This record gives sequence, structure tokens and C-alpha cells, in this order.
Amino acid sequence: HAQLVAGIMPPVLALGRRYDAAVQAGDEEVARALVRLFTETGEQCLHLLLTQQPEWLVSLAACLLRGAAHPDADVAEITFNFWYMLAEELNGGGRSLNDAQRVDARGLF
Repeated sequence: HAQLVAGIMPPVLALGRRYDAAVQAGDEEVARALVRLFTETGEQCLHLLLTQQPEWLVSLAACLLRGAAHPDADVAEITFNFWYMLAEELNGGGRSLNDAQRVDARGLF
């Protein structure tokens, strides 16, 4: 699983520049699609992200933060479920991490 994610992540993260260009050009359809992609990627890789702290962690978080800051609230709210899932894991409400992993993951965010 980790090898597959490592292979997928560079092309996904490279789309961060495309997202920025879409926002600059006012292309909400492309921006919305890319925010969905970043969000789904983050949600599906959350356990890996928190337990293995891969080198792409900061880049993915940056893409999600840019999406959350989108001027259209409908686009920005696409990221909310990722942030909710992250908060649940860090605060003990999630089921993915054990206590030691949770303590380590809190240091990331």
C-alpha cells in the first residue's frame, strides 16, 4: 500500500500548481475538481500520513490548506471532512491510531 501511494503522490502533488493557476484564472470547475482530488487523497492516506510521516506530508497538507482557503465557501468546504477526520484521530475519537501513534502524530500538526 505504501509503495502504491508513494507512486501516486508526486503526480497528485504536482497538480497543486494547476490548482493555483485555476484559482488565478477564476476556473472554479477545475479548482473544485482538484480540491476534491486532494481531499480524497488525504482521507484515503490519513493513516499512512499520520503513522509513517512521509516526505509528501507537508506538500499534501499545503494543498489541502489552499483548498480550505478558496474564496468560494462551497469549494473550501470540500476539505472539511479531511480536517474533521484528522482532528478525530489526533484527539482520540478516531479508530486508526493507537495512543503512542496519536502522541507522535500530534507533533506533526
